Amino acid sequence: MQKHRMDVCGLLETKLLPFRVVALHKLRLKHWKYFTNVDTTGTARIVVFYNPTTVKLNLLASSAQSLHFSVTSLISQVNFMLTFVYGFNTIVARRLLWGELRQYSSISPWMVLGDFNSVLSSADKHNGEAVSLYEITDFRACCSDLGLHDVNFTGCHFSWTNGSVWSKLDRVMINPTWSSLHHSTHVHFSPPGAFTDHSPAAVRLGPLEQGRRCFKFFDMWASHADFTSLVSSHWPSHVYGTPMYILCRRLKLLKVHLKELNRLHFSHISERVARLESDLEQHQYALHQDMDNQLLHAHDSLLRSKLSTLKFAEKQFFSQKTKCTFLQHSDRGSNNSLQQVGDEFVAYYQQLLGTSNATTPIDSAVISCGPCLPSSSFDFLLAPVTHEDIRKAVFSISNDKAPGPDGYSSFFYKQAWSVVGGDFCSAVQDFFHSGNLLKQVNHSIISLVPKAVNTSSPSDFRPISCCNVIYKVIAKILAGRLAHVLKEIVSPMQNAFLGGRFMSDNINLVQELLRQYGRKRSSPRCLLKVDFKKAFDSVQWGFVENLLCHLGFPTKFVGLVMQCVSTASFSVAVNGDIHGFFLGKRGVRQGDPLSPYIFICCMEYFSRMLKLATQQDGFPHPSSSPLWKAIISVRDFISQSCGDSDESISLMSRWSSAVGPFLSHAYNFFRPPANGAEIKTGSYDASLVLFFSALASVFGCAWGRLCSCLSPKLIAGHATVDWCSPYSLAGFHLTLMAGVTSAQCKLLLSPARFGSSYACMEKLMHAWFLREVGSWWGRGLAIWFFGAVLLLVSS
Repeated sequence: MQKHRMDVCGLLETKLLPFRVVALHKLRLKHWKYFTNVDTTGTARIVVFYNPTTVKLNLLASSAQSLHFSVTSLISQVNFMLTFVYGFNTIVARRLLWGELRQYSSISPWMVLGDFNSVLSSADKHNGEAVSLYEITDFRACCSDLGLHDVNFTGCHFSWTNGSVWSKLDRVMINPTWSSLHHSTHVHFSPPGAFTDHSPAAVRLGPLEQGRRCFKFFDMWASHADFTSLVSSHWPSHVYGTPMYILCRRLKLLKVHLKELNRLHFSHISERVARLESDLEQHQYALHQDMDNQLLHAHDSLLRSKLSTLKFAEKQFFSQKTKCTFLQHSDRGSNNSLQQVGDEFVAYYQQLLGTSNATTPIDSAVISCGPCLPSSSFDFLLAPVTHEDIRKAVFSISNDKAPGPDGYSSFFYKQAWSVVGGDFCSAVQDFFHSGNLLKQVNHSIISLVPKAVNTSSPSDFRPISCCNVIYKVIAKILAGRLAHVLKEIVSPMQNAFLGGRFMSDNINLVQELLRQYGRKRSSPRCLLKVDFKKAFDSVQWGFVENLLCHLGFPTKFVGLVMQCVSTASFSVAVNGDIHGFFLGKRGVRQGDPLSPYIFICCMEYFSRMLKLATQQDGFPHPSSSPLWKAIISVRDFISQSCGDSDESISLMSRWSSAVGPFLSHAYNFFRPPANGAEIKTGSYDASLVLFFSALASVFGCAWGRLCSCLSPKLIAGHATVDWCSPYSLAGFHLTLMAGVTSAQCKLLLSPARFGSSYACMEKLMHAWFLREVGSWWGRGLAIWFFGAVLLLVSS
């Protein structure tokens, strides 16, 4: 009882007199309560003890062969019916028991357990007289009428023996409604021990266990000496179909052998390491007693080698596991089971990704406001994909990237490239040749990353799509070609995701736009900051296809891109369990290499809409240069500087109706103090500091003069210079912190900008930040923070 931490314990075949039961209760279990059937037989054939602090038992019926209870868990508030059985030895006498069980039958969850003194089939008996049909008919009929069946169990199959005959007389059975408890039920039959001829059964009830986990390749498997030979010998050759189907089928058949490799050599890896460490310790004690024994020395080397290998495998296992983020649901108590939580997420993402909206047609006048793709780029986009291109794409994927639904990570392909590389390349090349993508290849698992500590709804999670490596390689090849030609058609205002461009340039540009906003006497102007809401997930596929065609991309390339985008399907991972399946109807996936470049094209359409608007009346801005009239895109929001906020919002609404409904209804609005016009957009005023760093307050200050005035203060400060003090050099602290947070170091701290004062400033920063704590230079400094500052300055 102590070993299994029982709350209810049933003792059968005790045949104790009443005073013996009382003595047993006082001696062993005085804080527990008990029930017996001593009133019906004169001796206690069945005794049931229970802990009243954790469980409540209500006796409903008692007979010579059974005790029937109603059970309530005081911890989980679970209610069910429980019947302990100890059947008589004769067939005729047991018929009373079968009748009693029929009377106890209930639609509530019900468990029947104990010694039935009868078997259900010939497989339940070994040696002795053969099992007759007459012997098992009554028991079978009772189980059939009541819907009773055995709970899956571990341990001994035969629960009774007299040394020569073995039988399964003891069982734990449940009715069909038991599953409504949403609790896992585990039964273990232990060996009889020294004082009984029956195997004791331990029943454990607990929260419903997670569903069957999908297959995932673990990097530690590749460290086994036989890994490559195992993959090679079990890579089936007799598979027929398209190259992509052949690859997927072979990978599926290989899973069985990889699972067996894990079971034999890597299952319960931490326990294996602990056992081997214990063996090594004991062996080394023996070696100290016989230090000249060469056999012990050889065995010591062998144990050390095995332990080193296992420790490395354990490190790989936990390193790979820490890359997975497990969802802890927060549902305000409305959902209590993992299935309900999973269903809620599936419904949310099915509504988000599995529905589409009508969009307005693309305006050719907008497209004409920028360049289209020249025909000279067609050969590059449609060039044949070589084995080397595919191999580079595979080996460019990090080993610790999460695998897709098939469970195979890039590390597997790298380790087994000599075996699987040919089939992998054939499958990828077949896609670029035929333009068809197998549906199972383009299936994704949505992994949920919480955006905040306290989450209350599915919208508080960021969906990251875990794609199969085969698809990732296809998408990386397409994305690489698309990125190469986008520079020719995308406006200079778009700096995100494109090589050679920096998003920090947009921040600097906005600061220049706002330089005159602080003046009291300025002409009407405003700045709008608009947040995107589920931007990637809301892009309409029809718009993407039409936009790519209007931008001049070749039809075959557009078909390949849309095959990747429009054949996606999804499942949702909750606590490692996979829930649901639905087809996508809109959106591009976060985690898909193609998605950023497709979204750049969508942003380019808005940039051209804005350019077209600035060429017309009604969209003025004080600055004469076209540069000031462009959209500024920074990560997940856009800012727009203009003279008419109503026209700006109307323009963005037209863009959203064409691309997808992902613009937030809340706008941050900033206008100069002199502009007293009433705002009619539904937005709200916001201080300039909400958008941009405190560095905006020192636009007009010469940084060289700032450093020259700071240097003597730093040198002469001595005992008063303290970073943690709110009164010491507050302006310098704020400026430096703002510079780091707004990514200004590359521009504002460049040597060309500072000139000779930069070297002096850098020297002072090194001396001030990196001296030991306790000196006047370094008192109270966070060394790791300033190390990050200096690294950013150096880059």
